Amino acid sequence: SGPSGSFAAKEILRKVDGSKIDVFDKLPVPYGLLRYGVAADHQGTKTVEAQFDKVYSNARVRFIGNTSIDLDKGLTQLRENYDAVVLATGAADDRALGLPGTDLNHVYTAGRVTRLLNGHPDEFKTTEAGAILPELGSTVAVVGQGNVAIDLLRLLGKSTEELHGSDIRDEIHGHLRAGIQRIHVIGRSPAHQAIFDPVMVRELARVPGMTHTLHGVDLATTPEGKDARLDSLRDLTEGSAALAAGGQPIEVHWHFGASPQAFEGTEAVQAVQIQDHTGESVSLDVDSVVTAVGFENREYGSHGLQHLPAVIPADGQLAQDVYAIGWVRNNGRGTIPDQRVAAQELATKIASE
Repeated sequence: SGPSGSFAAKEILRKVDGSKIDVFDKLPVPYGLLRYGVAADHQGTKTVEAQFDKVYSNARVRFIGNTSIDLDKGLTQLRENYDAVVLATGAADDRALGLPGTDLNHVYTAGRVTRLLNGHPDEFKTTEAGAILPELGSTVAVVGQGNVAIDLLRLLGKSTEELHGSDIRDEIHGHLRAGIQRIHVIGRSPAHQAIFDPVMVRELARVPGMTHTLHGVDLATTPEGKDARLDSLRDLTEGSAALAAGGQPIEVHWHFGASPQAFEGTEAVQAVQIQDHTGESVSLDVDSVVTAVGFENREYGSHGLQHLPAVIPADGQLAQDVYAIGWVRNNGRGTIPDQRVAAQELATKIASE
């Protein structure tokens, strides 16, 4: 019942005459990534929930929450009882870096940190069972420069007071942010090829008390107005907004064209070894690392899924009556607007069969 599943239900209602739809989710409430993955201070992104509220209030749609389905065994039953089955299970696994030292203490994944900030119940069950909340310390390395990394930078940079009115879990945010003085943001791509959204970087430039230093990029070589990514980075270097009384300044160091090589330490991580844009080996002293290099679905391929293909076809159709949509289809790639278009194509396909 995340964005892809909810858009699919909406479009099937519209295009398949007389259709009745059951939407299953293992969580007790709908909206998945929209509720627990989108940055808590981006309330505008979450307004699409209003469209989905109308879907779930339709008499032809039932939401069945708090229900887990074993795909190995349950898919056969679903196919026996429904004319079409749509898998919209997402990609909840953080993509692994595969570097030496990833098993050290204080190396965390962006997915876990984001879910904690958004109050995802699975993370709190884990915490209650004895897992310790992340300890970020004073110097943090964020590996990755995509939009998830930018979200983390913004949320860690803002004070709890600045996040009033958002969906953030205040006690978790306060715990994670306490004591942070410096953040290293490490990305393999050169600045002009970085995968962040320039709009989000400009938003980051307005966070009070954050100062930004760029490594591995010379903005002077590209005139202003020629490259949106570089222009957004210029905004970062023009100075931060005034820090509120009692606020905490944070230095952010951006390392472009920098390839992480290893995380080093004894029990806990103490340094990140990178090869910088010149090819030189550099050691960055850190207290923690958060990896933000995307998501993937490692679970799907482990299922036999009743002789369906182990690799999802590009069009998402696994059998005449089974379809995949969203991040489970695209292995953790695609935006929320992308899912609307995919749902329209899916509903047209189902209507024609």
